[in-house]
Amino acid sequence: MNRHYFLLKAISLGHFRQHPWQFILMWAGLTASVTVVIAIYLASYSAHQNFLSASNLFTGKATHQIRGQTTIDEQLYVELKQRFNVSATPLLQANVWDNFKRQHYQLLAADLLLEDTLSSILSLPLTTLTIPLSQFIFSNDPPNALLLSSMSELPTDLQPSSQQFSHQKKSFQLNVLHLPPNQRHNNHGGWGADLLLMDIGSGQQVLNMTGQLSAINLVLTNDKQIELIKDWLPTSYALVSVNAERQALDNLANAFHLNLHALSLLAFIIGLFLMFNALRFSLQQRERLISQLRSLGIASKTIQKLIMCEVFFIASIASATGLLLGWLLANPLLTMVTQSINQFYYDLSQTKLQYSFPQFFVCWAFAVLIAVVCSSWPISQIAKRPPLQLVRTSHQLAHIHQRLLPYWLQIAITCLLITLCMTVLPTGLIGGFIATATGLLGFALCLPQIVTTVSRLSLSTKLSRQPLFIKMLLRDSQRQLHHTAYALMALLIAVSASGGISLMVSSFHNAFQHWLQQRVNADLYIREAENSPTSTLLQTLYEQFAQNKQVASMSTYMSQHILWQDEQIKIQSGQWSQQTQDGLLFLKRPARLVWHDVLTKNHILVNEPLARRHQLTWGDSIKLNWAGHQETFTIAGVFYDYGSPQGQMWMPPFDYQRLIGDTKITGVAIYIAANNQADELIHVINKQWPQHHFVITQQQQIIARATQIFKQTFLITDVLNAIALGIALCAISAALMATQLARLPEMRLLHALGCNSLLRAGLLFAQPIFLGLITGLFAIPATLLQGWLLSEVINVRSFGWSIPLTPSFILIGQVFGLSITAAVLGSLYPIWKTLHASARQAGWE
Repeated sequence: MNRHYFLLKAISLGHFRQHPWQFILMWAGLTASVTVVIAIYLASYSAHQNFLSASNLFTGKATHQIRGQTTIDEQLYVELKQRFNVSATPLLQANVWDNFKRQHYQLLAADLLLEDTLSSILSLPLTTLTIPLSQFIFSNDPPNALLLSSMSELPTDLQPSSQQFSHQKKSFQLNVLHLPPNQRHNNHGGWGADLLLMDIGSGQQVLNMTGQLSAINLVLTNDKQIELIKDWLPTSYALVSVNAERQALDNLANAFHLNLHALSLLAFIIGLFLMFNALRFSLQQRERLISQLRSLGIASKTIQKLIMCEVFFIASIASATGLLLGWLLANPLLTMVTQSINQFYYDLSQTKLQYSFPQFFVCWAFAVLIAVVCSSWPISQIAKRPPLQLVRTSHQLAHIHQRLLPYWLQIAITCLLITLCMTVLPTGLIGGFIATATGLLGFALCLPQIVTTVSRLSLSTKLSRQPLFIKMLLRDSQRQLHHTAYALMALLIAVSASGGISLMVSSFHNAFQHWLQQRVNADLYIREAENSPTSTLLQTLYEQFAQNKQVASMSTYMSQHILWQDEQIKIQSGQWSQQTQDGLLFLKRPARLVWHDVLTKNHILVNEPLARRHQLTWGDSIKLNWAGHQETFTIAGVFYDYGSPQGQMWMPPFDYQRLIGDTKITGVAIYIAANNQADELIHVINKQWPQHHFVITQQQQIIARATQIFKQTFLITDVLNAIALGIALCAISAALMATQLARLPEMRLLHALGCNSLLRAGLLFAQPIFLGLITGLFAIPATLLQGWLLSEVINVRSFGWSIPLTPSFILIGQVFGLSITAAVLGSLYPIWKTLHASARQAGWE
């Protein structure tokens, strides 16, 4: 190796100097794929870590929490301490608005006299703080607060600043002290969101919540003590296991993260396709050179090491570039992921990017390893081949490729059978993704055989009267398949996957709009504001408006969260009018029979996501436990629910009162009589109860807001879909470009035979158009299959939503158009080079 080092190095550099496109394609393919994978990994990992940090902040070392339907009476905390002598911490939490900076803060008020409370939030022992915090925090004239922010550009002095905040239309002043960076937790862990920390007495004062709490943290290790506290608690409160609830929420979001990783894996595979195709084409171009080196006595292992070093060098640069670009893309991606999590799963205000340099190094090494492993087989095959077998004509390469087509077809049939089995059998979400991947691969492996069959049929004796130009086009397309097959398969996979995702989103949008119009059918919805003082105003409003002539009918809502099967679910009930009942759409059972059963004793309704996760159907029995009281219910029906993948149940008011023991109304739906306006009724409510804490929302506002949330949620899918599609377009365009550039020597003969530049350019333009046309037509059924798998299999198994597939001719046209576009892009540069290069120059390309 040492004797030939400088010669081989010069040969390698000279090759890429003469063919820079091959270096660029190999670098771009791996860079783009690593960028997408790293961006999604960092965004998903950061969202998970931020969730754990936020959970630990609010719960600390607590194992359980006491929660109420709205707020908790502070007297309950006093009685709890006196009766059980347990480690308990009262908490008050609210979202406040900075009137000057125009941004939200999370306000956390706790009993900071307890040593563990402050040290757990700051992630530092209280004795290490150099600031006299006790003198500052416990001063109430005016109230003071500590600001723990994720921003690094905070003032480092210890002078508090007066800031104005507002909460529920009430403004208040706070003296805010920015905790210096050297007295906060490190930047790669702990709490990183904007948090205002106060003493609980000051927090109750500024929020106008005197005598009220948001939760009570408990440290309980004795099972007997846990049962005693459950039995002692009033029916309107619940003792919740912190770890069980956190795990349940985390499990719900796992399906969302898995979908993102699957999409990034698709982009990674397409990028590897691009790199593999460019490497294979580079090896084919150097077959004659490798044959000469072998004839001069250079060992095959030496040549193999040379090419492996090339791959390692390119992969190292591409992976490093991909890591940098992925890190830059991860920040906006994390914001979109956080928005989706907030809408569907849990509130997550922190958007801090969590990473470490060892993670980057592992990702870099893994990407390089994958690239080297994928390249080892073609390199070893060409390096070990005898010198005389390396010099092969294009006809010989095409013949070898034709012999492989039957084996590809057998693999394609096997992949499609695997897709069928994974779809029919209960294989879970992983099985659904395997079905999606094998379905794509099966269609892709069939594509070369389709191109060959179409070319042969077009050249049959019955159609032998085509012009010479057409015959040359068809024969060249079949002969050049050993160059273009991999790129065409990559194009089919990317276009079909992209079209399938777009088709799923379009079908979901149609189903969501239909469900939303049915479900949100009242004119006004009224509920109590969060953290509002406990009152009976909503009950009074319902009783008075029930007799109002402006109101046609009304429905009431009651709700409570309970833990069932280690999952937090929402129990709903209320007096529902006929219009509200008609708004529920049921699976597999007529609504008339469902409502007949549910209005009898011990019957319940469950939403589709909950039923899918636990394999529930109508007629099954479930047991619910609240505050030590257990009841058995029979499922009367399963209703569609696209609003959230979280579990929901509905039961009649008499069952709700027997189980929960509380009849407090939490919401009212008003159906306005004909010839009346919603604004008039809102004016009546504001006039009659000027100091109310109601949140009044009209039907159009809810629908508009839900539609906006839907678009925001799928924004991340659209972005990643566009990135994957862009990689695919580059792959096919580059592969076709390389193939057409390799055909430029053939243009020398055509030029000598008298073919003008336009005819030669037409041949270079027509072949990729022909291949793009076949690929686009074959991608249509593949797109429909992907759309069906994503709608009927992936969504059902990951989120519990069954979405009817609604094909769109516009999306199908886009799939076909993208294939043609990629083909056109791949032919532009070779055509330009043909029109501007002489015959002598063409022969040396």
